[in-house]
Amino acid sequence: MTEAVSTGENNCLAVRVLCPTHEAIEGISMKTVPLGRRNYPLEAVVDCTFHTGGIIDAVELLLTPAVRIENMHVMPDWQNGEITIRANVRNAGSTVVSGAVCWLAAPASGGVTLARHDAAEDFPPGDTLLETVLALPAHRLWSVDDPFLYRVTVQVQATDAQAGDAQSVRCGFRDFRFARGFFRLNGKRIRLHGSLYTVLQYPGVSSVPRDRQWVRQDVLALKAVGFNAVRIHCGAALPAWQLDILDELGVLVMEEHLGATAFDDSPQFAARWDQSIAAVMRRDRNHPCIVMWSLLNEVFEGFFFRHAAKALPSMRQYDTQRMILLNSGRFDRDETVGSFSNPLGLTWEHGLQDLHTYPSFPHTWGTALWMWGDNLHLTDCPDEERPSATGALPALLSEYGVCGAEDYPRYAARYRHYGLQDTADAIIHQRKLDRFLEVWRELRLQECWTRPEEYFADSQRMQAQLALDDYNIWMSNPSIIGSFTSTQNIDAWQHGCGIYNYFREAKPALVQAFLEMAAPLRLALFVEKNNIYRGTATRLLAVLINQDAMLPGAYPVSIQVVNSHMECIFERTLTVDIPEMNAESEPPFARVLFAEMLTVDGPSGVYRFQATFAHGVAAGGGSKDFYVTDPADLPPVTAEVAVWGDDDELCAWLTQVDIQWRKFNEGNLSGKEVILVAGKPAGDEAVAFASLTRHIASGGRAVFLTPATLLAADDPQLCRWFPRIAGSSTPLPSVLVPPNWTWYFHADHWAKEHPIFAGLPAGGLMDYQFYRDLFNGLSFVGFPQPPEEAVCGSLQTSGGLALQETMSAVSISVHHLQAGRFILNSLRIRENLLGKIPAAEHLLRNMLNYAAKK
Repeated sequence: MTEAVSTGENNCLAVRVLCPTHEAIEGISMKTVPLGRRNYPLEAVVDCTFHTGGIIDAVELLLTPAVRIENMHVMPDWQNGEITIRANVRNAGSTVVSGAVCWLAAPASGGVTLARHDAAEDFPPGDTLLETVLALPAHRLWSVDDPFLYRVTVQVQATDAQAGDAQSVRCGFRDFRFARGFFRLNGKRIRLHGSLYTVLQYPGVSSVPRDRQWVRQDVLALKAVGFNAVRIHCGAALPAWQLDILDELGVLVMEEHLGATAFDDSPQFAARWDQSIAAVMRRDRNHPCIVMWSLLNEVFEGFFFRHAAKALPSMRQYDTQRMILLNSGRFDRDETVGSFSNPLGLTWEHGLQDLHTYPSFPHTWGTALWMWGDNLHLTDCPDEERPSATGALPALLSEYGVCGAEDYPRYAARYRHYGLQDTADAIIHQRKLDRFLEVWRELRLQECWTRPEEYFADSQRMQAQLALDDYNIWMSNPSIIGSFTSTQNIDAWQHGCGIYNYFREAKPALVQAFLEMAAPLRLALFVEKNNIYRGTATRLLAVLINQDAMLPGAYPVSIQVVNSHMECIFERTLTVDIPEMNAESEPPFARVLFAEMLTVDGPSGVYRFQATFAHGVAAGGGSKDFYVTDPADLPPVTAEVAVWGDDDELCAWLTQVDIQWRKFNEGNLSGKEVILVAGKPAGDEAVAFASLTRHIASGGRAVFLTPATLLAADDPQLCRWFPRIAGSSTPLPSVLVPPNWTWYFHADHWAKEHPIFAGLPAGGLMDYQFYRDLFNGLSFVGFPQPPEEAVCGSLQTSGGLALQETMSAVSISVHHLQAGRFILNSLRIRENLLGKIPAAEHLLRNMLNYAAKK
């Protein structure tokens, strides 16, 4: 700004920042510029409450010599120890100036200069691009275990000038690419184990941390839980606070930019997108930690994707040394276009999948089969036509994971502690807390937890369990060669996704779970049917996840099943052979060790399937619990049951298990029966429901076995029957089918210690190992009045729909209808009767007995 300064006078520097919304400011609107994850209006957001952009880092006004260095680009060659250096020298004067340039290289931590080159140069007005090569003797490589850094300095001194100028950058010798089916760092294969890192998410002001040390803590926390990689997505890093320390710690980085997320077409689109990625590449290309650039995130087919697909050659003018990924998640689905470009590449290459996938939680055996595809070669599994999550190609799983509860009470206290209670995010979290406390009172959740804080701690422990289960299944797929979990390092975007909360406080269970995931050697164990009757069979599967952590040799491993009395009921010793590895024989990171059906004829209780190496190695994992029930231990049903509805298969089964029943006939009922409502109405629907209503109202007790009986044909979510006060206009309740509630935004399912759960795990969050196959995402919402007893339900406090009014739903509830009572259920009890899952039969027997008692 030399020409604009008035010497000897006061000068005013004015900076203008636009924050456009959908209403354009001088032709600029929010949707026509790179904006990352910004949403507007704030009141309608799902997962981001902030404006992104603006000035977020230091702005400096520099006094420099007329001849100065504007930019440096260093390109170390990991094989020969040479560093190619390009420096742009700017002469701000109007005449040619002679001078000297000195190029230096030394260890970044200090010490003697290892290489030097001096040259005389002439600098015409404007920019001059200079280039030289420095050769370092016995150069040391940069890696995740030994992140050795060098410092390269360029000095320029114009003849007769009072002062010269200098600029230095740190760099490292390393190479990262995809080759022969694996990612390779310095020629050695490596499995990426990383998290997403949502940059610039801090309490109160989002883009600027209250304490700059928080930025450093975030990066230290990545390494502390064992990550060797991180995906900085939907934005770019802060070089001096994030990338510098990632360089120092040895963390591999995939960096995106604000333009990675789709924005609208406009005459300026191409220039704005090109500038968005190019500016990040020019600024950060000297950092050895950055090994991949990512151009797009979840962009569908269209002009946006097509522009990026053609941009590779122009991107290579800024950086040739790194991989470039085209479209994280490959939502475009165009298999004719490759997904990546290796260093120096000018075309998109095939052979590597880039996946974002979020299966429902908890993962059933069927879900696991989908996640594995055919890659485990379980040839005797019944579902050989199952779709494959990954296919046979090597896959980078660049997003997967699960959320847990945002700790509303703790957040509210921390906002007040820092004086941030009036900020936008504090207000939204307070709104969530207020709604949660309403739900707490309506559903009488103090019958599960003595205070809300205990629920939030339980939710985070459950998130840790689900995240570890998710990891075990995915990493058992030999196609997966790297992953970035979206269970992020830090809670972000109003998601309870972090290993640390929004205020940088650790969630202990999550930290422990991710430390387990970081183990280079792990035994992942699975049980097909984890809730079985005595005398039936289940499949046991053990997978070795080995990231080249075992030396060549033979390793005995013991496979055992132990019952609840600590008695070993099955044992086998296997030998794991690890051969010498070379470029022609690299085994996958995962391999099946054991897969067999086992018939369990033992007493009721918790059984443990376990695998243990006898000696030589220390592996993580190695155990999986499952549950056995002796039918003789199930509670007897003493009441007579009247079956309402058309379900002959159910009636035959009731006879088989000695439950006395007869068909519902209102005229022949004594009033002592329990009505089991199942299937569709027999005969005229209106007549059947009217008859049922009269009987309940006169003192009858009914158990609705499945929500399907209540669903209207013309609206598959609206209940066709529910008692209301005569003349009331209150809407009927509905069956909630929210995919988010069993997805990434996971809802917590709870059950009270209640007679319906007598003899079953209850009194807090439901045991997903025990009840795994009974969840279907269906729940009841919108009752005209709260149920008389909310027995079992779910809470959505992890993000997404938690910002809307729907924060809770009920799965099992007891309602009154004049003199009678009825029980509603939305769990998959009916689907898992007929000898399939004893937990389903146990729940049905309990409901019938409780209805008889009421």
